[in-house]
Amino acid sequence: MQSIERRRGRVIVLKHLLDDEIANTGVYQTFFFYSLVNCKLAAQHVQDLHRILHCCPQLASLDLSGNELKDPGLRRLVAILPEFHISKLINLSNNCISEDGVLCLALVLKECPRMLEIEAREERKTPPVDFRLSSTGDAKIVPAPLRKLSLTNCRFQVKHLEELACTLENCSDLAQLDLSNNSLGDRGIEKLVELLPKLHVSKLINVSNNFISLAGVLSLAGCLNRVKEITEVAISLGTSGKGLLKFCGKYRFQQEQEFQESSKILSIGARYGKQDLCVPKKMSLEECEMDDKTMGNLCLILEQCSGLTELDLSNNALSDEVITELLNHLPDLHDLKILNITDNIISPDAILLLANSLNICENVLEVDVRASGRASIILMKKAYRLEGNGKKPVPPCSRILSLRACNLVKTDLEKLFKILEHCKDLTELDLSCNLLGDEELQYLRDSLPKLDVLKQIDISNNGISPAGALYLVESLNTCKNVVEVEVSLSPHGRSFIKFAKTCEKKVCSVNECKFKEEELLKFFSIIEYTHLTELNLACNMMGDEGLRNLVKVVVNLKDLKELNLQRTGISLVAMKDVLEALKNYPKTLTIRFQEWWINFENVADLVQCVISTHLNIADIGVKNDNILIRLMDNGWRSAETLWSDYDRYGDNVI
Repeated sequence: MQSIERRRGRVIVLKHLLDDEIANTGVYQTFFFYSLVNCKLAAQHVQDLHRILHCCPQLASLDLSGNELKDPGLRRLVAILPEFHISKLINLSNNCISEDGVLCLALVLKECPRMLEIEAREERKTPPVDFRLSSTGDAKIVPAPLRKLSLTNCRFQVKHLEELACTLENCSDLAQLDLSNNSLGDRGIEKLVELLPKLHVSKLINVSNNFISLAGVLSLAGCLNRVKEITEVAISLGTSGKGLLKFCGKYRFQQEQEFQESSKILSIGARYGKQDLCVPKKMSLEECEMDDKTMGNLCLILEQCSGLTELDLSNNALSDEVITELLNHLPDLHDLKILNITDNIISPDAILLLANSLNICENVLEVDVRASGRASIILMKKAYRLEGNGKKPVPPCSRILSLRACNLVKTDLEKLFKILEHCKDLTELDLSCNLLGDEELQYLRDSLPKLDVLKQIDISNNGISPAGALYLVESLNTCKNVVEVEVSLSPHGRSFIKFAKTCEKKVCSVNECKFKEEELLKFFSIIEYTHLTELNLACNMMGDEGLRNLVKVVVNLKDLKELNLQRTGISLVAMKDVLEALKNYPKTLTIRFQEWWINFENVADLVQCVISTHLNIADIGVKNDNILIRLMDNGWRSAETLWSDYDRYGDNVI
């Protein structure tokens, strides 16, 4: 075989594939490679080539690169190709073929069922690539493979599209059409969208790098509604120049159940016998700088698209006006499930605009925003159920607003809460990792009664001070729906408030809050009338004096069931004083202690001191430096049993 001379020209590749045929039949045959490279073959030699090929029934490869076939020779060759069984490839590179000549290659796909792939492109800096034909052998034995037509760098314009569409109109098994790196422009894209129903492409059309603008973007967006089999349009006007149209394939809807499982979209009508087999669709736009008018036009187009479930506007410079326009159209994007605008510069006002989408569109289920540029909105259609003679709305799902790391300050918080006052069914609010100081937390405390549908607010990692922690604890008194407050000033601690209309538990947990004496006294005064069932003061160094002040409050907390005093810096004497003060506590109460000095001798001393006189001690458990004591109103029975066990087993009980 002669070597291929590498020179600038048009690369043409046709692929055949024989491996599957051999694998299925188990028959191995000898195939020949025929090379006529740089032989100055022209159109008049094709007839001679025709006679030669008839003598080569088992030809695997035909290399005609570097000749002078030009457009007439290519057309003659295409006309005779169906007569031959070339199993691997035909190389027609560097044959002086024009844009018009390249178009006739599409006929090969129609006339040669065994053709797998055609590639034609203008060669520049890259080495020549073969123009390959691939054969599948006997179609009765091996299923026909998906086929590809690649016409890149061919300087195609609008005038070439009509001829291409006419050529491919009856080619029903074309999987991919690559028209990237041409000169279609906006007019060419508009023409392509118009011709799409004739092309019957089952997988992908690539129109990247075709000099399109926002007008071309709007044209491509329109094809989501024009062609029902399209599943995704992905466009970038940036350096990548991406332009992709993805299709669902011919056999997408063969089985109803397969569709339901793969798409996970089942319409309300489908639940009651009416199937909506709409293809789930996605629109993706990157680096498409647009104004609010263009966004409005885009949304008007997308509103007509049935089945648009995902809209990705990541990596764009969307202004507040553009975001406002987008959100105003949100209620009319009926099938939308995900709106993503990640990698955008999101201003403080834009953060509030996105939060307000909960009010703009009742289908919005979750809003997640970060000042770093991440923002997404999850939506879900309102559901109905059959009840009596009609349909009744299903109770609304929980709605979530997450504004983590958004650099929120008091003015932002004030605007946010005015928005949330009108928000129906908001159950979770995440304000963690912001800049909420004491003033902001005081405002938060005072605003909670207006948000009566909330179930939880997360305010972790906000640089909360001991004074700010007290504002949060005060919400147990200022808002009747608050049932749990947890505050931790440790770097990785959680701080949140939980709400409920009715709840048997009321919990207060303050960890590592570093309260000073006056702050500790204020804390005790706050919780005195809260009807707490659980109180956790772990890792707060209150000392013996602080513990004595706490006991004065605890004896009046008649609903308290658990008291956590681990690592509070108290002594054995103070521990005894606590038990002495609570020896007449009327209900079951579990107390936990943990101090560095706790050992067997100290525990034994504690047990001997209190177990004979404190008849409400039900049991004492010790593990390492932890002590758990349970008080009960009839605890003396358990205490007698524990004492007898102590006499009998000694060290093993404690």
